[in-house]
Amino acid sequence: MADVDKIIDQLLNDKKLMNSKNIRDKIYSDQPLIKRASQIKTPETPTKIKEMKAIAYSSEAYWKTSAWLFYTQAKFMENFTDVYDYSKNFAKQYPIYSDLSTEQLRGYFSWRTRIRNGEFPPAPVPFIMIYACEIIHNIGVESAEKGFEILLKLSENYDSAKTSLLNLLADYAVYYKLPEEYINKCPRFSDDVHLENLINCTSASDEEVFSAIKAFSGYNIEKSRFYTENPKNIANASVRIFRRLSAFYAEHRKNSFCVYLFGKSSETIHNLFDSVVFYDINRTRSFDFQVNSIRSYKCRNGSWLCSGYPKIGSNKKLGEIIRFIDKTMRDRCGYKHKLISADIGKNTVSLILKELDEIDHEERKKSSHIEIDISQLSKIRSDADITRDMLLTEDEIIEEELIEETADIPEIPVGTTQNGILSADEIKYLDALINGGDHQAICRETGIIPSVMADNVNERLFDIIGDTVIEFIGDSPQIVEDYKDDLKTFIENGEL
Repeated sequence: MADVDKIIDQLLNDKKLMNSKNIRDKIYSDQPLIKRASQIKTPETPTKIKEMKAIAYSSEAYWKTSAWLFYTQAKFMENFTDVYDYSKNFAKQYPIYSDLSTEQLRGYFSWRTRIRNGEFPPAPVPFIMIYACEIIHNIGVESAEKGFEILLKLSENYDSAKTSLLNLLADYAVYYKLPEEYINKCPRFSDDVHLENLINCTSASDEEVFSAIKAFSGYNIEKSRFYTENPKNIANASVRIFRRLSAFYAEHRKNSFCVYLFGKSSETIHNLFDSVVFYDINRTRSFDFQVNSIRSYKCRNGSWLCSGYPKIGSNKKLGEIIRFIDKTMRDRCGYKHKLISADIGKNTVSLILKELDEIDHEERKKSSHIEIDISQLSKIRSDADITRDMLLTEDEIIEEELIEETADIPEIPVGTTQNGILSADEIKYLDALINGGDHQAICRETGIIPSVMADNVNERLFDIIGDTVIEFIGDSPQIVEDYKDDLKTFIENGEL
């Protein structure tokens, strides 16, 4: 003690030190500049924490692993609670209790007490990961299902550790063989569902296939300006092209299109809970666990193997295909914002262009097809009669009345049908075109050249059809295929 007092006196009587800028320009309160260790206030150490620390120095711990030490201490402290205010932050990889000071331990157990009471107060990442370690050992939880929900809630409330916690969920579900409802909540396995939909793209819905394409595409189509303006067109084209490529690979290649993209399914060593300290108390067991149709796990005396697709995830090849679709559709519609060319093979380009050609053809056909409402025919005739009456002069009306009064037998005007839309000769001409008759002979009999006859028919039927029904291929008139059945019905029913 005398030596300590002597050192303090020497420092305080050092004029050079006392006159230095660091000391001279500061104002100190009435307290010692240097404190003895006995004067420094330290938090009280609860007996339970002292006993826990002592486990690390036991003879058994000498030859055991750090994982064993953590598990043993965690079981010992399973029901311990504390109330201690700790707000400092610190970092530590693979933290366990023995890495923490007494103050940090008290801070951790106080935070854990609040977590178990349903609160989610701020915490340094090591606290969160130590608690996660307790959960994966099923320490302090009623069941594995309950432990899963706790890990999920931690990931939702602590962004600083979210990625690590979500990675633990999948291993936790497999290790404790949890049912499908928990498997479906694991982000790691959501990619498996997408891949299943791509492998079975012919039976999966369009929405499922496109969702999978977006999940794996190295080109983020949702950030494309053209996609935001034309989402349905891009989605439809992407799904159809993926199915076409899959069909081509199935017929002409040894491996499937999905194998080309994601590689073959293989079995690899899996390190369970590799982001935390884990003590496998069930390491002697052996079992198989099927997650879904494309992923499974095997446990053999504590060693784990995983069967699945090694390249599952963001895919550059698929991204280049989607970017080429985006680029080509922009070019075809004259979109002002262009994309640079994508790096894909000639065969793939050819298949994409063929599918886009078919889509364009279907769209043109759909836009040119007009539905004919037969029920409107009578109204059209009635409206035409009203219009005609409005245009007749007084003399013409008198003349028509005289004709009606003196007519002994009603007559149909020469060259027209009773309905008056087409003449009898025009109906014969139309019928010959529909049924492959001699339309040229009809033109010769009437003395009307084919082009004039066709123009007359098109003009008279425009009010009903709303489009041209006869078109010329070279010098040969033909009925437009979309209207052939409707016209045939009109003729058979005497509606023209």
